[in-house]
Amino acid sequence: MQKYYGDILNYCHYRCKDRKYAEDLTQETFIRFFTALPGYSHSGKAKNYLYTIAGNLCKNFYKKNREIPVEDTSFHQDISNTAARPKEDPAEQLADRLTVRWALEQLPAELHEVIILYYF
Repeated sequence: MQKYYGDILNYCHYRCKDRKYAEDLTQETFIRFFTALPGYSHSGKAKNYLYTIAGNLCKNFYKKNREIPVEDTSFHQDISNTAARPKEDPAEQLADRLTVRWALEQLPAELHEVIILYYF
């Protein structure tokens, strides 16, 4: 548990974005791992099995909670101060984020996982 706790926590935190819930998912991952340990046949790395459990728990999190977390961003800008304006509108950044998230959700589970692990 000491060896893989940080890795599993980071994985869960990346997948669900809520630190407290990621900690709960990490604990639940280890609980399920130790519960299934008597029937576990060591055919690979235990870390891979932990990632599989954590991935399934994160998927369940999104099945229960379909709301996409939005950062607390001020969409109001001072129109008179054009020099301080960012190059891209926060609304456009949010739209891009939502489009990417939607596109990732359209992928099959295996490809979705590969893209997230490779790029993020």
